Amino acid sequence: MSLVNSHQHQQTITMSRMLLLVLSILIQHAIATLDNITIDDTNGRIVYEGIWNDRSIYNSTLDFGGSHSLSEDSSAAAIFTFTGVAVYYLAPLWPYKVDTQVTLDNGPSTTVDLTNTSAKSVGNGSETVMWNVRWSRTGLSNTSHTLRMSMAPGGQYIVVDAIMYTVDEPSTSISTSSPIPSSSSSSSSTSSSPYTFTSSVNPVSTPEAKSSDTLAIVLGVALGVITLLAAIGLSVFCLRRKQCNPRASYQSTPFPYSSPSLSSKSTASDTSAERGLRPLTYYTNRSTPIPYGKAYPSRIGDVGTVHDPYSHPDNFPLLSTAAEDSYNPYFEHTIITHASLRVHDEREPVLSGEGSSVWATR
Repeated sequence: MSLVNSHQHQQTITMSRMLLLVLSILIQHAIATLDNITIDDTNGRIVYEGIWNDRSIYNSTLDFGGSHSLSEDSSAAAIFTFTGVAVYYLAPLWPYKVDTQVTLDNGPSTTVDLTNTSAKSVGNGSETVMWNVRWSRTGLSNTSHTLRMSMAPGGQYIVVDAIMYTVDEPSTSISTSSPIPSSSSSSSSTSSSPYTFTSSVNPVSTPEAKSSDTLAIVLGVALGVITLLAAIGLSVFCLRRKQCNPRASYQSTPFPYSSPSLSSKSTASDTSAERGLRPLTYYTNRSTPIPYGKAYPSRIGDVGTVHDPYSHPDNFPLLSTAAEDSYNPYFEHTIITHASLRVHDEREPVLSGEGSSVWATR
């Protein structure tokens, strides 16, 4: 294989690998979709330790799911274990000092301020700002994690409203997004954005919805595969076509004029006959025909005239007037011009007289 073909082959392999890499990324993105799962404070997955107040007295449309859990016990805690890559702590705000300490995987603790600083402090009362993300941790390893909520140093309360975490597996539940949660309690729900929460009660996954989602993913991946394979095939075809059919290089060759001796003899057995030439006879004003040499292939085919061996018409173009004349490089041009004027009789040339023939095209 030549150096050029080897280089083109290497380029084809490199391009194919790049396309396959892009395809694998697209497939992984289509299959491994990140989903957010939101857990309400009433969900049994949250383990409460210590003394907690009756949550039925903390009902509000500003809470996720319509209520929140609260403790004034300094030794109390709420523990939630999950497997995912991110976690979010959700809670409303109060018009007085309220905070909660959050700890992830026995790491450094963070005090989350739940005070509505834009409102006038009233000392106590209900929340005044709707729930939202108040603390978060992202970029976690996709392993088991533990979130612990406890009373902050110098604090008075522990608030648990909702916890949202992100998984890298396709969601198995369907819910509708709503900017304002309803007053109905919700055990868990899913959403596709960290700041979009769901208010549906007991979300249910239907086989039809699962089938539709799966079909859409399969069709999308299949279309991507077909498109990339077609691109690879077209590229390989074009490269191989260039390798098999290199562009021909054309080079013009000048007329190889020669100056044969006027005393040389030309016969049908001359090596020029092997090149597709045949003898033609031309005459001069001399009493004896003389050889003129060899005429190379003409662009208009056979050109020649035949006259009486020892005479010629006055309008016949003389090829030579004496044996010592030098070779005429415009011989072919002279014959072509004379033939185009049709001023003499044109017939099939024949051989006549020894040493009187020249060679022209068949």
